[in-house]
Amino acid sequence: GAKMIPINELQSVIYKALNDNLGIAIYDEVLESAVMPLLAIGDYTLSEYNTKHEGYEFNWKLSIYTEYEGKKEVNNLLSKTLMILKGLDSSSIDNFYIDSVWLDNANIFRNEGYYVADINMKFLIMEV
Repeated sequence: GAKMIPINELQSVIYKALNDNLGIAIYDEVLESAVMPLLAIGDYTLSEYNTKHEGYEFNWKLSIYTEYEGKKEVNNLLSKTLMILKGLDSSSIDNFYIDSVWLDNANIFRNEGYYVADINMKFLIMEV
């Protein structure tokens, strides 16, 4: 039968992994007082993954902001973020497990006075 989709639990796992390993502040909602560099866990889209087991695919947007001159810091943080998130592969979350994590795309651009990396990560979770 259908089980609760562990959306908040998945977000907690993402948050904890980044907070423990990335070395910059991680936010769900960025505060006005926040200091860069930082990573914001943003919006997501969710779709059902139809196999004989219950599965769900998330396309989750994460954004890195840095005031460092040039792309060096944003590139390093992007690379490290991908490594950390890909490391969540096979983690258990409630009655599900993370079947795979991959980069859909990342868009790196310069804003006025800072760089942004918008990262669209895919997380496929499957029922145990």
